[in-house]
Amino acid sequence: MNNIQCSNKYLSTGYTLIEMVVVIVLIGVLALTAAPKFMNSQADARIAVLKGFEAAFYAANEIVMAKAEVAGILDGTGKEKNIPGTDLYVRDNYISVKPTHLHSAMSIDGLTVSEYDDWTFIYFGEERDGERFKADQCYIQLMQYQDSETETDGLKIFRKFGGC
Repeated sequence: MNNIQCSNKYLSTGYTLIEMVVVIVLIGVLALTAAPKFMNSQADARIAVLKGFEAAFYAANEIVMAKAEVAGILDGTGKEKNIPGTDLYVRDNYISVKPTHLHSAMSIDGLTVSEYDDWTFIYFGEERDGERFKADQCYIQLMQYQDSETETDGLKIFRKFGGC
């Protein structure tokens, strides 16, 4: 009788194969439900960074335009002008969107700024030709313009987040 009790003690101390399979199946089901949320997190982060750039651009624009107003250089001609005593450039109501001028006006760490076909592109990664980053579909596109009919100036901003 003592022998039987000892053998039952040893049998009851471990997990059965069925218990281990159930636990593995539960872990698999949890992983399948959680995986899609984590898989999109990189795309969401990239989109957030690009949207953050756009918000920072508008904030920097307000500051730079206030400096331009104080300097008295805004005359509505649509020409790019340097704010005296700075390395900042404006064109009527906006910071000049040329890559070197954007770098002077604001911090653009972690993003690349390139000019292509009269547009300025802000995107991730190393500098590359326009067709390649256009194909990636993860960028912001900026262009300053002057409408010849109404003689008004403006800024066009296009957002492409499909490939982030």
